[in-house]
Amino acid sequence: MAEPLSADEKTLFSNSAYSNPYWSDSVDEEDQELIRGEITRRQQVLDEASNQMSRTPLWGRGRLKRIVREGVVYPCEELHARSVARFQLWLAELRSEDPKQHALIVKWFREDELKAERERHRQKAIRKLEAERARVRAIAEMIAGQIAAAEENEAAQRAAWDKQRIREHDGADRRRAEANYQHEQEQARQAAYQASENARRSEPTCVFCDRPGMHHTASGWMCGIHLHHLM
Repeated sequence: MAEPLSADEKTLFSNSAYSNPYWSDSVDEEDQELIRGEITRRQQVLDEASNQMSRTPLWGRGRLKRIVREGVVYPCEELHARSVARFQLWLAELRSEDPKQHALIVKWFREDELKAERERHRQKAIRKLEAERARVRAIAEMIAGQIAAAEENEAAQRAAWDKQRIREHDGADRRRAEANYQHEQEQARQAAYQASENARRSEPTCVFCDRPGMHHTASGWMCGIHLHHLM
């Protein structure tokens, strides 16, 4: 009678085996000597890495630390591939044995792949939107900095100019000079506000409302609320 698999050997298979809602693999279907051989090989690599740790400088321990951290039960590509092959064989046999069940599983696979594809597109749209927002923020910050610097320089020049004018004019002229100064300041504030509004409006918005666009579709950018109604 074959010796039972150890806890690590069973865990290795469990971490490597393929499964889905309609099928799960069994360790009894796998070559147990293959599992034991993989554990033995990994244990040797782990022991060697542990022994080298004390003889290796701190800056050179990255690979050794990764080996020690992974241990011996991380997923095995070969065991996973063999498990997938067993599922594919089972599914092929099921086509003649139970066509309805086979069709149900194939439908599930297609729906699952469609969900995965939608998620990939959603993540891509999010990354694109984040990049666009970062670009808009950078432009807005640059414009704000330029406006602030220009305003500071203009304010200093006007202050010096106004002092000179006020000293040279009588009371009536002083009042006119102050009124002109206030009017010029108001124009400068309006120009700064308009530049800020233009920078803000360059951010994508929903084609149906003024909310920020979160998802890019064939119709254009949509906010989360309108995209939900569309789906």
